[in-house]
Amino acid sequence: MLLALIWNAPLLVGGFSTTLPNDLGDPLLNAWILWWNSKARPLTEAWWSAPAFYPAEGVLSFSETLLSIAILTTPLLWLGASPAAAYNVAFVLSFAPSAMMAYLLCRECTGSRAAAFIGGAYFGFGPHRAAHLAQIQIMWAWSIPLLFFALFRYRATARPVYLALVAAAWMAMAMSSVYFLLFGSVGAALWGAWFLLNWHGFRRLAVLATVGVASALLMLPLLLPYAAWHEYYGLRRNIGEMEAFSADVLSFADGAHTLWTWPNVQVLDRPEGQLYPGVLTSLLLIAGAWQWRRQRERARRSTRTSAVVAALGAMMIIVGAYAAWSGGLRWHL
Repeated sequence: MLLALIWNAPLLVGGFSTTLPNDLGDPLLNAWILWWNSKARPLTEAWWSAPAFYPAEGVLSFSETLLSIAILTTPLLWLGASPAAAYNVAFVLSFAPSAMMAYLLCRECTGSRAAAFIGGAYFGFGPHRAAHLAQIQIMWAWSIPLLFFALFRYRATARPVYLALVAAAWMAMAMSSVYFLLFGSVGAALWGAWFLLNWHGFRRLAVLATVGVASALLMLPLLLPYAAWHEYYGLRRNIGEMEAFSADVLSFADGAHTLWTWPNVQVLDRPEGQLYPGVLTSLLLIAGAWQWRRQRERARRSTRTSAVVAALGAMMIIVGAYAAWSGGLRWHL
C-alpha cells in the first residue's frame, strides 16, 4: 500500500478530489459510471437507461457497469465524496490487492515466498499496468489471480470453502469487466482441462463445472440485459476490430508511452498491444531459463512438453518477425 501511495504521488498532491489520473477519456467515463451506480438501483430498467445519449435507452450496456468497484465507491459518494475523489480512492486501492492476490497465487504454485513476492510485485506494479492507467476495470484485476488461487487450493484440498471462493472471484470478474469474464472463463476452462482431466480429477472437474454453471445463473440478471440491448442496437465486434485491438508476438517489445525504461517503438505500437514485460522481469526470466537448463534431474515427460512449447514459441516468433519484415501474412480458411 505504501508503494501504491508513492507510485501515485503526483495524483495525491495534484488535487485528489478534482483531478483524474492519466487523461479525461476513459477515466471521466468510468467516474461517471461509478457516480451513476450511487444514484440508481443496479440492474433495474432505470439503471440501464443512464442519462446519456438522450433519448436512447439502455445506454449503460455500451460500457462496463463497474459494479464490483461500486461496492467501494458508492458509500464514499453517499458520504459526500466527489466523483473524482471516489474514483481516485478505487484507483489507488487497485494496486495492493492485485499484488497481494498474485502473491497468494505464486506462493501456492511455487511454495516460495521469495518467488511469490516477485510475482505479486510484478502483477501489482508491472509495466503492463502503465498501458492501462485509463481503464480502472483493468487496474482492478485482483479477482483474476484470486480465481486461480482458489482453483489450485480446491484441487489440493477439495474443501467447499474454496469452491465458494471460485464462485466469488468469478462473479467479481464479471462485475468489474465483461472482457475479464470472457478471458477468465476460458482460462479457468483450460486450467481444468490441464490439471483435472484425468482419472482422479474427473469428480472435482464436474463439481467445478457445476459451480461455474451456478455462478453463471446468478449473473444472468447482468448478462441477459447486456445481450438484449446489444441485440436491440445491433452492436457487434467484427473480426477486423478484434484483430486491431489484439496483441501479437512483437507486442512484447511494445511498451506504454509513459514508461522511461523502454523506448516507444512506433512501428510496433498498436491499440491494447503493449505487453513489454520490463527490464527486471526479462532478466529474471533469462536467469530462470538458465537455471532450468542446469537441472538435469527433470522428468523426461516434462522435458518433452517443454521442448514442444519451446518449438511452438520459436515458430510464433519467426512468423511474427517475418510478418513485420514482409508487411503481413494472411491465411484464409
